[in-house]
Amino acid sequence: DVGSNVGLFSAVLAKTIGPQGVLIAFEPQGQNFNHLQENLKLNGLTNFHCYRKALGDRSGPATLYASKVIGNSSLVQHGQPSDAGETVEVITGDEFVKNEGVPVPRVVKIDVEGFEFAVIQGLRATLAQPACELVCCEVHPSLLPQGISPQAVELLLKEVGFKRIESFPRWDGTFHLTAYKGGRTAQ
Repeated sequence: DVGSNVGLFSAVLAKTIGPQGVLIAFEPQGQNFNHLQENLKLNGLTNFHCYRKALGDRSGPATLYASKVIGNSSLVQHGQPSDAGETVEVITGDEFVKNEGVPVPRVVKIDVEGFEFAVIQGLRATLAQPACELVCCEVHPSLLPQGISPQAVELLLKEVGFKRIESFPRWDGTFHLTAYKGGRTAQ
């Protein structure tokens, strides 16, 4: 769960996979990270690991820009530069999988407020593995960096082997991409 926020989807996902699976959640924002861990514990879940990191296309420190809207902080700066932000650790997903020795995920959820292309770019080798069958990604067209289009996000998923990609528009201009390997629905 990349961009877990306070854990709403993380809790549902951890319950869904049950004790035989492990949820790995990434949330770089300090307060949200603390709430994420609390919420998973309050739901009686033990099959998770939380990391206070962001995933991206390169590793190192970066500024997470604050937003007035809860859950909308982003590694992509929009509008005027401001001091409202915090330095967070960014790591590529491929590097994380290799360094931590975790198995290739079967399902990846991405909700990172305009940084989705960078997350997928940094997960290319992992997502290309046959074991990774499904990606659910919220795309924020108005928050994507200059030169990155929603079509570029979809094309990148196709490049790493996702055969069928469905798009679900939302009322706020964002949309969800659900990408399947082999053109079939993951069970």
